[in-house]
This record gives sequence, structure tokens and C-alpha cells, in this order.
Amino acid sequence: MKKGVIKASVITVLVSAAALYIFIAGTVSLKVDSGKYGVLVSKTSGVHEKIIRNGEFSWNWRCLIPGNTEVIFMSKESFCVSKTIEKSLPSAEIYSSLIKGNPDFTYYFEYDIVLEVTPSQLLSLVKQGKLRDQQQLNEYINKQSEEIALDMSLYIVESSSGKIIFKYDGNQIIEELKIQDSYPEMTIRSVTVKKSQVPDVELYG
Repeated sequence: MKKGVIKASVITVLVSAAALYIFIAGTVSLKVDSGKYGVLVSKTSGVHEKIIRNGEFSWNWRCLIPGNTEVIFMSKESFCVSKTIEKSLPSAEIYSSLIKGNPDFTYYFEYDIVLEVTPSQLLSLVKQGKLRDQQQLNEYINKQSEEIALDMSLYIVESSSGKIIFKYDGNQIIEELKIQDSYPEMTIRSVTVKKSQVPDVELYG
């Protein structure tokens, strides 16, 4: 009788331990820290369709297979990137030498750009193979910010002919250019033009 009880107890303990292991191993949300998103990638199914958040229960059987899954962690914070654009109009030195006073045909801008990558955008970037870790996300954001700043600078210079503007509304320019349409994999929250120097385009032309 005692042997039967002991055997039943051992089986109960083993089953409980197995159940606990299955629960913990498959609960992906336990692996994600607060302030971060997790993207589950498995060898059997690729990128999981749902973002993983700390505090939201998420269990996946793919995690039970040893070596099958990887969780890519990304910060959920918005990115504030400062960018400086300093360039010259084409053949600026030649034009300047031909005009009295040798006017300066360089342009200079300083921007603060706030960008956010939403969960759906993050999943899209991982699926396309553009991101595998936080460093790659930072580099991607930095590169995109540079392109946004350059697009805005060229627009301001080209549209400044015959105008004297002391302050530029970065968010308005974003709307006018429809820049967001060109960057579907991130959300542009705001752009501030901190400093600007625009050459005399009419004199140059």
C-alpha cells in the first residue's frame, strides 16, 4: 500500500514538474523586460505575428523545442535624434567668385527629430530582415533621420526664393512634403528646426 502511495506521489511530482516546465518555457512574456517589446522568431514558423509585451500573458508552444526560438528585444521608447545638415548649392564657389562680394551659397540646418516605431512597424522591419537587435534599430533610425533632415533642407532651400523667413515650422513642412508617406516603417512624431541659414537663391540663379 505504501509503495503504491509513494509511486503515485512520485508520478504526481513528475507530472507537476513537467507541467511547470511547459508553462514557464512556453510563457514568452516572462522573457521581456518592462519598457521593451519582444519579437518571437522561430526556425519552424519564422516571425510570430504578435508583438510580445511585459505584463501581457503570451504562451507559445514553439518555445518548447530546444534551439527553435529567439526573442528579439527592442526599446518601446520614442527616439529623439539631433541632425545637422551643412551643404552648398551646386558649383557654389564658382558662382560666388563671379558675383560682387562673393556671397555665401551654403545652407545650414539643425533639427530635432522625434520618431517612433510602432509594434506593427517593428514586426514588419524584422520580417524584412532589416533588424535583429537594438543596435540595428538605432542605426536604422539614425539613417532615416538623416534622410528626413536632408529632404527638408532641400525643400526649404528650393522654396525660399524671394522669401524672408525667420522661423520654419518643421511639422508643417512634414505635412507639405508628405514625408510620412515615404517612411511607412516608422512614425514621425515631430520635427523642430532649431537653426537655419538659407542662401540667396535668387542671387544664385
